[in-house]
Amino acid sequence: MVKSVRSKYFVLADSLICVIGIIIFAVFSHRKILSFIISFTGLIIAGIIINRNVRTIRDFKSLFGFNKISGATFVYLFIATVFGVLIAVVYRNHQHNFILPVRLTYFAIPAMLIGSTEELVFRGFIQGHTRHISVIFSVIFATIAHTAYKCLFFLAHQSVYQTDIIFLMKWTILGGIVFGILKEYSNNIVPPLAGHVVFDLLVYGDSFDIPWWVWL
Repeated sequence: MVKSVRSKYFVLADSLICVIGIIIFAVFSHRKILSFIISFTGLIIAGIIINRNVRTIRDFKSLFGFNKISGATFVYLFIATVFGVLIAVVYRNHQHNFILPVRLTYFAIPAMLIGSTEELVFRGFIQGHTRHISVIFSVIFATIAHTAYKCLFFLAHQSVYQTDIIFLMKWTILGGIVFGILKEYSNNIVPPLAGHVVFDLLVYGDSFDIPWWVWL
């Protein structure tokens, strides 16, 4: 019992340090050399935490949620994809764009890779790691971490690039909870991964200009 409680504290500490590293990256992600160094240091911290928990392919598959795909997985995959389309439509409408993109540009692939990376970090590692504490806690913790990262990143550049932070926060929380639940019920990272990829593809896939948050 004592060992179990102690291990839960270690998991929580691990996860918090990882999230802090990611948040440092978000807050200091500027072009100035000192900010860049601090920001890069935050990513290194997060990378070290992830690396120390993922030493083999088996560790990676188990922790991130790459489990065997069953018939039920496809049901959750469909739900996640539909949800990704719906929130993409809401976001594009908020940005006064066409409901759906009329074309795809070269940025479609980087957009999908960015969405995949976020899911692997937050629904994959963070949620998978803290699941040892509690399933409900892991979904909420990963959602809060993802929301904090997103909002603080955009707030750090609010003076130059205006963003509706409240809108961003509400939909990131909703998306995080839905994707987190889908991961738990499907016992697989694939549904939330696909949902996020679809969202980023539909929202950013028709961009000719690389969004500012990519090249900062």
